[in-house]
Formats: sequence, structure tokens, C-alpha cells
Amino acid sequence: MSPESSLVENIFLGIFLFGLIFTIVSVVLGFTHVGALGGHHGAAHAGGHAAGGSHGGAHSSGGVDSLSVMNMPTIMAFLTWFGGAGYIVVHTLQWSPVIAVPLALASGWLGGWFTFILLARVLWPLRSEPMDSEDYSLPGTHARVVSSIREGGVGEIVYSKEGSRFTAGARAVDNQPIAKGADVVIIEYEHGLAYVDPIEDLAVRSLN
Repeated sequence: MSPESSLVENIFLGIFLFGLIFTIVSVVLGFTHVGALGGHHGAAHAGGHAAGGSHGGAHSSGGVDSLSVMNMPTIMAFLTWFGGAGYIVVHTLQWSPVIAVPLALASGWLGGWFTFILLARVLWPLRSEPMDSEDYSLPGTHARVVSSIREGGVGEIVYSKEGSRFTAGARAVDNQPIAKGADVVIIEYEHGLAYVDPIEDLAVRSLN
């Protein structure tokens, strides 16, 4: 085997091992996102949640973004198939690198294409189901005051939606003070601020 062929063989082997090891580690650690380099998981809230779980924007139903061809699993599959096929052609079949490179590229493309189809047709639809906006509508949601609301001022509330806890800035609908620990109901949510009313006040109004 010529020095050139040996060098190409080692390059193919290195690419194959890199792609294979990265893929295995990604699966084991669970951090492979199918849309890492392109489309992302379409969901949830316009404006989203701010750091620390704070709610930072108006809610809306999310659509499903398209899956980008340039995503991490597809790229890793291309590298793995490219390196593996190239190594086999040069090392086992002992063909010239001039022949091995085009065959390796074709193999990599095939592997990447197969992986992309698997993601787009099977895995992506399962992970990208759109959310129902009603599940995340805040008006009528029970909450608790965790930072007292001053008269005419702003405090903080905590509430739960779909099993997750969130916090949000809050103001009383009538600008009256609300003590820490009080149970309230979110009447309206706009511009990142919840307008709340104590539950007992709502009960009194309903009786009247």
C-alpha cells in the first residue's frame, strides 16, 4: 500500500470513528436535538418564558417548524457512512483513493438521506405535536402571591400549567394591595404582566 493510500485510509478511519462515537455519546447523554442546526421544535408561547421560569410574553398556539436537512443526526450519519465506506474501499478492497472518495461520498449521502427520512417521517412528527393554546391560556388560572402586591404596584405570583410551575409579575385589577400567600385568579395577562383578583373577592361578586 502506498503512503498516500495509507494516509487516506487513516483519514477515513478517523472520520468514521468520530461520527460513530459522537452519535453513540449523543444518544446515551440524550442531548441530540433533531433540529440543532436548523428548524427547531415549534411550540408553545410567543415570547416564551424568561430565565428562572418567569413568564415573558403573550401566549399563543405554536406551529410545527420544518425540520432542517442540516441537523446534527443527519450530519453525523453522513460522516459515519462516509468514513466507514471509504475505509472499507481503501483498506479491505485496496482500491485507489481516487475511486474511494466518490464511493464514500455516495455512501455518506445515502446514510444522511436515510437518517433524515427517518427523522422527518417518524421521530420529528412525534416530538413536534402542536400544543393547544387553551392548555396555556392564563385567564381563569389559579395562582398564589409569592411577593406581596402593593397598592397600585406590582408583586409576583406563582402558578402551574400542564404540570410546570411558572412565576409572573402581577398587579391587582382594582389596584388594591394583596398580601403574600393570598390565593388569586388571573383575570388578564398582557405585556408580561398578570392582572389578578383575590378568590374571595370573586366569590363575593358572584354572590352579589
